[in-house]
Amino acid sequence: MHTGWPAALSSAALLVAWPVVVLRALYFDRTRADRQLAAIIGLGLVNCTLREPNCQRLITVASGEHLSVLLMYQLSVVAFAASSAAGVLFARDGRDRPVPGIALAVTTGLWVLSAVVLGLADDPDALVRGDSAESTALVYFGGAVPLALLVGIEFVALGRAGLSTGGDRIETALHLMVIGVGIVSVVQAVSRTVTAVLLGTGHSTALTRLQGLVDNDLIFPTVLAGTVFYAAPLIRSGLERVRLDGWSRRGKQLLPLWSELTAACPEIVHRAPGIDRADSRYRVYRTVVEIRDCMLILSRHTRALPPEVRAAIAARGMPEPERRTLESAVALVFALRARSSGLPTVAAVGRVASVATDMDSEIDELARMAAVWPLACGIAARGA
Repeated sequence: MHTGWPAALSSAALLVAWPVVVLRALYFDRTRADRQLAAIIGLGLVNCTLREPNCQRLITVASGEHLSVLLMYQLSVVAFAASSAAGVLFARDGRDRPVPGIALAVTTGLWVLSAVVLGLADDPDALVRGDSAESTALVYFGGAVPLALLVGIEFVALGRAGLSTGGDRIETALHLMVIGVGIVSVVQAVSRTVTAVLLGTGHSTALTRLQGLVDNDLIFPTVLAGTVFYAAPLIRSGLERVRLDGWSRRGKQLLPLWSELTAACPEIVHRAPGIDRADSRYRVYRTVVEIRDCMLILSRHTRALPPEVRAAIAARGMPEPERRTLESAVALVFALRARSSGLPTVAAVGRVASVATDMDSEIDELARMAAVWPLACGIAARGA
């Protein structure tokens, strides 16, 4: 009585999945929804672990032969029921609805009862495979039906509620995925009902054996897929730590420009404790603000570009937007040198023009200036 997946694959997958769940629970699960999601995934992994052949052997040895394979399989069914109950709680909280306490307790109890009945079967292994046409099959397969149906209804309702609020493509895809999980659970409830009736009336068929296979093995890839989704914050955190996430890459684009400007205007750099450990998006936003503060200070040193410098810029034949960016960068280089040399400020304030309308376009604009900054320094040096 164990999963039909190759033992090498199932063991390796569990070795990867368990640290993900533990680390996520320790460092990221803060809200009630987080804890409910941890219960769904964690209990699902308990289910898979108790059905994995290598794990079964290890647990049997560790328990001094007190935990039999049958008992472990029964406990895996209980873990599956508890995971499904946590799914109902998660879906209800997601829609801010009260928990159906009595219905949830009764349906979960029926699923747990099916685990008890498994131990009373004449041939538990055959019953799990859907190949034992005996009366206990009616309770074993039928006991899971009410809770599976409840899970399906709640997840479909949660996904529909999410779709009604709108959102971007990623959010829409997540809501559709939730609806898909609900539909699968409803289909499972219907197929288990059919299997329970067929086996309970003494009819073992290819359909019942297929249901036994699905019941026994589908949970494994389902839980692993959920674990991959669940690992997303850990992956993002890891990428941030090694500066490989998208925000860190944007920050690296701005770093040369930021370094040059803040060297001339060190007073605007925010040096609060712990700022280097802040998330990468915050660091990028801080970098943008400090670059703009430097530009504001340097605007008091900005003078009109000499004709020969303008001619050198025009001679490069750049498109209009790129040319304006280069002109602004060269003017900023001259202003930076004027401040560093202690030259007096000018009466007219020559603030660098900006067409940014939000933070994303602001970052893009400064990234373009950072890209031409070395060229601007070269042009300024020749025109000095």
